[in-house]
Amino acid sequence: MSFETPPPASFEQEGNERKSIRERIVFPHVQPILEALEKQFEGTDKKLDSEVVKDILYEFIEQRINRAGVYESSEQGASFPWGVTDTAELAKKLYSRYSGEVLPEKLEPNPEKRKKEFMFTSLQLVQSGSQFAFMEEPLHQAVKDLPRALSMLKDGKEPEANEIYTLGSPTNELGSMSPEFLEKIKNGKVFDEFGKLYSEFIKSKIREKQEKDTEILLYGQSMGASFATGTAKHLLDDESVTQSREAAEEKDTPFLQVRLDMPVGSADTPEKRKKWQIPVGFALDTAYTMATDPYLRTAMANDKKFLSSTQEIFTERSMPPVMSEEQVALKKQGIKEAINSLRAGTPIPEDLKVTNVVGLYDPLMYSGEFNKEMKAHKKEHRGSLGKSMVSKSPGQRTFGINMHHTMPYLRENELNRFYQAAKSLKDLKQS
Repeated sequence: MSFETPPPASFEQEGNERKSIRERIVFPHVQPILEALEKQFEGTDKKLDSEVVKDILYEFIEQRINRAGVYESSEQGASFPWGVTDTAELAKKLYSRYSGEVLPEKLEPNPEKRKKEFMFTSLQLVQSGSQFAFMEEPLHQAVKDLPRALSMLKDGKEPEANEIYTLGSPTNELGSMSPEFLEKIKNGKVFDEFGKLYSEFIKSKIREKQEKDTEILLYGQSMGASFATGTAKHLLDDESVTQSREAAEEKDTPFLQVRLDMPVGSADTPEKRKKWQIPVGFALDTAYTMATDPYLRTAMANDKKFLSSTQEIFTERSMPPVMSEEQVALKKQGIKEAINSLRAGTPIPEDLKVTNVVGLYDPLMYSGEFNKEMKAHKKEHRGSLGKSMVSKSPGQRTFGINMHHTMPYLRENELNRFYQAAKSLKDLKQS
């Protein structure tokens, strides 16, 4: 049995006596994004309307807050917070606001497959593992999809359905753990047992609208990569999904893809080395990121203010923190088990098809042997699209890229996407 706290209605729908979400929260991502955009397009003929960019960002975060929930599993004895970005619904709201039009109830159906992406988080503290972790990925998808979605809506067509879920952790403030769940995750079983819990949630989302014509992406970054592989195993074992295109068509089963960025637990380094390299590398990477990335520096420095401002809203919506003395102790022990399991190593099952992305300068995973192999491979395949990819087993591809552990978000191409999204909205208002 499971229970899901339903996403509540927006505060803006509850009466004018309440402030809007936009007025109540501290959203630290806005200012550094605006500053990066201003710097990018300074001295060019591209005129950026910062108010339009703000609208995109605040509509994005308001949807994340309005659609947040807590998934409770009595079978597993645990619950976790989750959030979702629906890029089509986000586009519809922005379209109506900027065009002044009321969209018809029925639009021309979209023949493309539905896409559902599930992101997995890392655990260091009780405050981590929230439904807002790695927020840059759903924001990236929303900004990328917006221009095309607006164009389709203008033509009376339904945009592509793309939902990006972030799965928090039972160890988070909004999650909960039973003593029995803690016992189950001991002895190196963290990622397998979390995988059972997460797969239960994902299956509920696949069944929600009887959506068989769906493509599923499990996307794990850092420790989240180990949660993704544990979840994939359970989804495949009970045939809820398939990694065969043929089977997906024949049996009308959702097709599964798995992407792992900086998969620390599966690094090709000895266990003894992992035990010291992961914590030391984490400290080094955090220091490097804070020193070199203005966007992440501001977002990370103000993360507590952001979470605190949203927590007031969630508490009013019957989603209060679960932080009794017993729960805090259980959660801290759960985090300890996860970190110990990660440091012991979490190999990727050989029969699981995955795409790995590894940073050649990642201090948590750095391997001179791997870098030497990549250098030789690039030399041998110079000019080839596959020059940065190696494959040690069928179905498992590894890309070596010139990155550290934390990928920079506001790269030049991402800022160009923001410009195009804002321009599409402004053009809509002027048409």
